[in-house]
Amino acid sequence: MHLIRRLPLVEGYKAFLPIFSPGGAKMLEVNLEVTKKETLEVPAGRFECYRTEFAFGQGPSFQTFWYSTDPKHYLVKFEGGGAAGELAAIHQRSADGPTEYRDEQFGISLTVPSGWYVHRQRGEDMHSQNVVHFIEPEAVAVCAYAFKKPKDPELQAETGLREAAEKEIIDRQKIFKDYTVRLNSWASRSVAAAPGVSVVADYVHGQEPMVEYLTFMRTKAIDSLFVLRIKAGLFDGIRPTVDKIIDSIQLK
Repeated sequence: MHLIRRLPLVEGYKAFLPIFSPGGAKMLEVNLEVTKKETLEVPAGRFECYRTEFAFGQGPSFQTFWYSTDPKHYLVKFEGGGAAGELAAIHQRSADGPTEYRDEQFGISLTVPSGWYVHRQRGEDMHSQNVVHFIEPEAVAVCAYAFKKPKDPELQAETGLREAAEKEIIDRQKIFKDYTVRLNSWASRSVAAAPGVSVVADYVHGQEPMVEYLTFMRTKAIDSLFVLRIKAGLFDGIRPTVDKIIDSIQLK
């Protein structure tokens, strides 16, 4: 549905899109047509939209998507396949300087640079993983801050932070190809007066050399991990910016 946002949508526009469906391991034939303009009221506001009808293959399966007529072509509404949805909100990236992100529930705050987008993904409860995702302007990195409240703080305290980090590294070596820690990269750091430790590892994704930069942090109330994954050749350029975000973290 986001591919359609990049097409030159106008009334009467038609296109045929061969889409490879990994779930079914086959080519999905999609015919689309912009049938008319309609004005819709949704939770995000009032939008003039292109009503776009989709037909899949030669069968009777249809879906309808409404895209805003402005250059952004926001997906304002969709219906089909037994599902329906409406645009609830539009989150703009910061363009006027650094912005502060706060989580009152966990007592966490941090500052992101101008142009970075922040998205919060909540866990089921305070003890499950909660994640803040960061998208930088070029969208070339995976960057996230994961945190949770330990179920047993006293038991957690029995395991040193470096020891916990090394256990996490072992798990990652089972997931990522050729995952190798840079031995001289281990570094102790203080984040909001709380103990922290950082480490850099190299791995391979497909044929691409990659870097993962991990920073583990711990207080009596919160156990957290900041993760950056990026192509090896881009790591040195983005690391100072990521370190500024980490240094800006405030914890209860």
